[in-house]
Amino acid sequence: MKNLRKSVIWAINAVLIAAVVAWIFFTFAVFSDIAVEIGYSGQELYGPEAVQLFRWSTYLLFFAIALLAIGALLAQKRLAALLANADGDSQISPLAKPAHEFANTVIIISLVLAAWAAIGVFMQSFFEQSNAENMTLRILGTYLPIALYAILVVGLLLSAFVFSKRPKASSADHAAPISESFTVNADENRRNIGLAFAVPIVAVAFALILGLIVFDVSATTYQVWIWVIIQVLIGSGIVTGSWFAAKSIRELRVVSSKPIGAAVGAKNLNFVLSIIFAAVLTFMSLIYGSMSMEQLRVAPNLSVTVFSQEEGKQLEPGTQLEVSGLTISVNGNDLKRGSTTQIELVGSSGAVSTAKVDSEGNVSQEVDFPKVTEAGTYTLTITGVAPDDEIVEAQVSVVANSASMVSFPDGADRWVSSENSGNRMQGLTWEWFFTDYLPSVLLLMLAATSILLTLLIRNPESVNGRREN
Repeated sequence: MKNLRKSVIWAINAVLIAAVVAWIFFTFAVFSDIAVEIGYSGQELYGPEAVQLFRWSTYLLFFAIALLAIGALLAQKRLAALLANADGDSQISPLAKPAHEFANTVIIISLVLAAWAAIGVFMQSFFEQSNAENMTLRILGTYLPIALYAILVVGLLLSAFVFSKRPKASSADHAAPISESFTVNADENRRNIGLAFAVPIVAVAFALILGLIVFDVSATTYQVWIWVIIQVLIGSGIVTGSWFAAKSIRELRVVSSKPIGAAVGAKNLNFVLSIIFAAVLTFMSLIYGSMSMEQLRVAPNLSVTVFSQEEGKQLEPGTQLEVSGLTISVNGNDLKRGSTTQIELVGSSGAVSTAKVDSEGNVSQEVDFPKVTEAGTYTLTITGVAPDDEIVEAQVSVVANSASMVSFPDGADRWVSSENSGNRMQGLTWEWFFTDYLPSVLLLMLAATSILLTLLIRNPESVNGRREN
């Protein structure tokens, strides 16, 4: 009894020590982000053209979650072995069962943290285009971490809840292990249970990575279609996982009135995932459906601001300023997606720059003020294209006393907006239907289909009128 109690205490300490070490890794992850960002401004880190950085925090956080999970898994296996080999409650420490439940709880927490962290890596990368320019950073900073989290989650699920010893069950408990005395193939049944757990997780990871690859290649032109592809793959994984779980339960009913806990757990996991999946899809379809209708509203706008790089320097009307110290800031919204916004200093040859409008119809760019060729009057003109192909313009008057000194008669440190921005509606087009409206409809149909299929798989009697035995 004394040695058994020591084993239980060892298991509890394994979880607690793992939690402490995980906490240390987590704090170092925060510290590493601070160290990496030292010397960079907010614009350089989070602006439209943010610098590309490799963040060790991604891996430090992974190691923190993995260590917590491994510590809990080691404790769970040791405690499960004690409980499975005990002849009765008198042969084990009173701490064993509570400690086993504690280890299981920490494993579940680790699973949730791993899933949350993987989704976090995906979402951060999905809305930051800078890393896509360097595929090495993209692979190491995004694709690989998502794959590692998927491996961790699948490994935890299979090791902790499928291929593990189980405590001896009472007659009322349905958590009896698979044994060779079963007339069904025990190895095949374990494989089905394992696939029921693994397939949805692998499908999610594969869908996220594939979605990011398509996102990088397409330069976000068809963002909503990327989400459709991702959700189709995830939904297929959930339906397939439900099928494997249902198959395992049907086979086990041949020899037992109650299937083992792992099979039931796999079935319930996929059912919960299907509900969450359908809810998320329904929400996304509503959001993208509303956005598709908003795309019919045309209210194009361009704005330009010229500012001095000297902190606190105001561009008052008539103030002489050096061209080398000026920056042009251009912002626009509700423009034609994929079109080009042109920045030109009219009257000065060769002083032209362009900015690409993104998939949401927005543009944001900062460029150095172009050099002037000689003294004279110029017009800084920003030209864009509205969704209905109407030209949108914003202008700033410029007076050059020399090739290096300019002034702004109207001032330039204020917001200068396009004058012809209006709120109107464009006509229905096939491009709008396929690019904006159809994806939102497909997301809703996918939600309904996934619910229908998982319900039919979970309840075969709804198909043939009787429960399969």
